[in-house]
Amino acid sequence: MDISFDSKLKDILACSEAVAVLEELVPGISKNPGLKMLKGMSLRTCCNIPQAGFTPEMTADLEKRINELGV
Repeated sequence: MDISFDSKLKDILACSEAVAVLEELVPGISKNPGLKMLKGMSLRTCCNIPQAGFTPEMTADLEKRINELGV
């Protein structure tokens, strides 16, 4: 499975390398119970939800790092 910033959150959470990146940037995010509602959305869409609290800089860094994983 190819993981990218446009992958669904459920696929991102199934990839240990991607989860490690998420956890480094936002500790505890992968254990947040609210993620269950978002699993069908892309990571890009989730980061653009205002309540998620991602700044444009955080989103750009996350996109770069997830896309560089090569998994």
